[in-house]
Amino acid sequence: MVYRLNSASILDYLARHKLCHSADRLFRVEKRPGKNLNLHVQLSRSGRRNAAINHLLVKQGPINCQEVPKGDFEDEWRIYQLLASHEELHDLQSLMPEGVHYDPVNAIQVFRYLQSYCDLGEFYADTQQFSATIATALGASLATLHPATFRRQDYRLELGPPEKGQSGCAAVDPSRFQL
Repeated sequence: MVYRLNSASILDYLARHKLCHSADRLFRVEKRPGKNLNLHVQLSRSGRRNAAINHLLVKQGPINCQEVPKGDFEDEWRIYQLLASHEELHDLQSLMPEGVHYDPVNAIQVFRYLQSYCDLGEFYADTQQFSATIATALGASLATLHPATFRRQDYRLELGPPEKGQSGCAAVDPSRFQL
């Protein structure tokens, strides 16, 4: 049976998987928007004056009616593993949040949550500002990743074959994008 996360069960889950210290106490849990269950968990060390708050983002993917996770996180976690396992890709890890735990049986991922984090969808919805600076930064990040991994058969094998029904694209004809 799948372990279902909620604000009452989250501390137990983190402790059982050694993702928090036994002295940590739940300071706050906020549900974040998204297609998954996304919990921003804030932990504080009990008994310590002015204790630092540890922030985590805990995500649980969709679970079907037979209590089986849909497996949405597996490909995402493989990318984290790929970047961590190849020294030439280590610098690219800074482009992504720090993944600290993956539980495929329960479809759970845990990441360090940056205090300065702002969900892009929320930002756009709240401000109605669509800054070219943000688009440029996202494009630059992807442009950094692309040449490091393009046409690398060894990486492709680690990430696995395309799922049934999906097909890859061998090449894109640049003329299709001419204005």
